[in-house]
Amino acid sequence: MRVLRVLLFTFTFLEYWTSSSKLYPNARPPIQNRTFISTAIEEYLKITIPKFKDSELATIFSNALPNTLDTTVYQHTSSDSFIITGDIEAMWLRDSTRQVSPYIRFITSDSRLSKMLGNLVLRQAKSINISPYSNAFNIDGKTQGGHPDDVVSPTLGNYTFEGKYELDSIVSFLKLSSEVYGEQIKSKAFASTFLAYTKSNFYTWVNALHTVLGVIEAQQLSTEEQENQPSGPNYTFQRKTDTATDTLFVGGRGMPSQYTGMSRSEFRPSDDSQILPYYIPSNAFAVVELEKMAVTLHSISGDKTFLELHSKYADQLTSLADRCSTLTSEIDNGIKTYGMLNKKESFAFEVDGYGNQLFMDDANIPGLLSLPSIGYVSIHDQAYQNTRAKILSTKTNPYYFEGTAASGVGGAHCGYGYIWPMAMITRIQTSDDEDEIVQNLGWLKEAARGTAFMHESFNQNDFQDYTRSWFAWANSLFAEMIMDLMESHPHLIIK
Repeated sequence: MRVLRVLLFTFTFLEYWTSSSKLYPNARPPIQNRTFISTAIEEYLKITIPKFKDSELATIFSNALPNTLDTTVYQHTSSDSFIITGDIEAMWLRDSTRQVSPYIRFITSDSRLSKMLGNLVLRQAKSINISPYSNAFNIDGKTQGGHPDDVVSPTLGNYTFEGKYELDSIVSFLKLSSEVYGEQIKSKAFASTFLAYTKSNFYTWVNALHTVLGVIEAQQLSTEEQENQPSGPNYTFQRKTDTATDTLFVGGRGMPSQYTGMSRSEFRPSDDSQILPYYIPSNAFAVVELEKMAVTLHSISGDKTFLELHSKYADQLTSLADRCSTLTSEIDNGIKTYGMLNKKESFAFEVDGYGNQLFMDDANIPGLLSLPSIGYVSIHDQAYQNTRAKILSTKTNPYYFEGTAASGVGGAHCGYGYIWPMAMITRIQTSDDEDEIVQNLGWLKEAARGTAFMHESFNQNDFQDYTRSWFAWANSLFAEMIMDLMESHPHLIIK
């Protein structure tokens, strides 16, 4: 009888395990097919996965955390890293920054990973110097990809995959630089990576900083000021398309704006065109990262080893830090003056400086929902809480969907009724309500059923009706969220 019970238990367990593994398969590529291997990440997974309470959640995490390294490090050499977004063989400044974000904390324990991330900063710097108003790039100038028929000013070359100007893209370069170099300074790896750059490579990075700040400053000008320049507007974009969000109004200029102190951005992080030109979440993101960059620049210019190798740049870095601080103050004041609704009770989504304001939210980061996770406000900030309540309501946010499968934020990019896992993850990251966290974790699990990966979006009424099976940014964001929950709410994840 006892043998029968053991056999029955074994059969039941194997049946469950087989069923579970089919629904949530271990979907990492074979070791020989992985595009980059980090010993620190592999060791972390080996130690951490057995601790999970939920084996299915553990499988999703074990697939998601290394997904960028496993599949998207398209090129990695001693001096270059090129990271594609997933199912598109191009590198987005924003996506590549977010894709590697969970790995920053491992820099101190993996010198090869540290070097790869440093080279990604350099690749981004080279891309910005080639085309500062572009959001995505090809691996080289020989590759013909993207949208070569777009009419863009400044003119694009073959290095550019897409020339949509998004403030958050160039700010993402600041974020990656501060995080990678900041960790390397703390880990004493700075001299062996960043400072080991040739003088020409170091100049490439410094020049990219000049370029980024120049673009942000240029886009502070009002429409009238830009039109009156000898060369006309700083940026225009037109595309022949049947999708309205893929091109700009007013002959490619975007909607007119008055000076506010904020910086214009013609496209959102979703790559959709804006309605009004000042996108509040990206300006908030700029405030945070410009302030961090000022601190980073002072740290670098005060490093003794740096002074020995690149002393002539010390004053230049101090000047750049001062420009960062000035922009931080101007943009933050612009948000507080023009970017809030109802006597500053909540944040607007987009404004134009003429008094026109738009409220909605878009599932991407930065969005209004993500203001605390990008570091602009606390989750307990009252204006943010008021904003959050409006975002998570069908009465005030046209892109908040409540379906039979789940509820969440979507956007214009994938169509009406499609919820983004990215927004669910952001919702968890900006909440201390455990019921809300558990509910959204459950939805994320269901959305990953069958592939054990995150997707771009899914139908509010059907988890299996989804877009993009290979979307590395969403996987990295999910992994980062789980690691954060292990620290903030360990009992929800760990046995």
